[in-house]
Amino acid sequence: MASSSEKRPRKATISTLFHAPTGGEGLRWLEQGDERQQGLAASLHRSGLLERLAVYHPSIAGTFPIGIDIPGSDMDVLCEVYDHEEFLRICASRYGHLDRFEADRRSVGGEVRSVVRFLWEQIPIELFGQGRPPALQNGCRHMIAERRLLALDEPSAAESIRTLKQEGFKTEPAFAFFYNLPGNPYEVLYRLAEADEQELRQIILKRQL
Repeated sequence: MASSSEKRPRKATISTLFHAPTGGEGLRWLEQGDERQQGLAASLHRSGLLERLAVYHPSIAGTFPIGIDIPGSDMDVLCEVYDHEEFLRICASRYGHLDRFEADRRSVGGEVRSVVRFLWEQIPIELFGQGRPPALQNGCRHMIAERRLLALDEPSAAESIRTLKQEGFKTEPAFAFFYNLPGNPYEVLYRLAEADEQELRQIILKRQL
């Protein structure tokens, strides 16, 4: 297992942090990350998953790209899906033979979502299909807000978040607890994906008081 210093997300330059989400951030951060993260990116490329699902504009999100994953974390792949039946059929034909394969479709708040899970090279993969571009999905925007906070904060912040997750917190509630964010953690982090640097630094400063 990588040490805390090895798993720490790299400091990003301000110019790379503060722009509108594009959906390509997760894969880029894996490819530019530490040795472990680069290995995960290489495994994804070997799977051919991004190419095979290209029509769905797959985008890597979650905890792996920002180095706060813990044992059991999934590699999240966000997909832009409107025909969920076809998406699940394609996933079953391509990944149904893999270990721990399962697929489900559900409606949340009147919006249909598809979730497909399987193991690839011992990495838990979760495909999440929703009828909107990945750059506008919660998973992408939450990851970007979290990355920005961690990049501006002290190096120990990432380890504190991992500790909270190991204690049972989901990622977004862990950030809300650590940074004393008021309101719904998911809604707040969605907005912070495009907050300016000054606002994020104020959040960090208040945490440190």
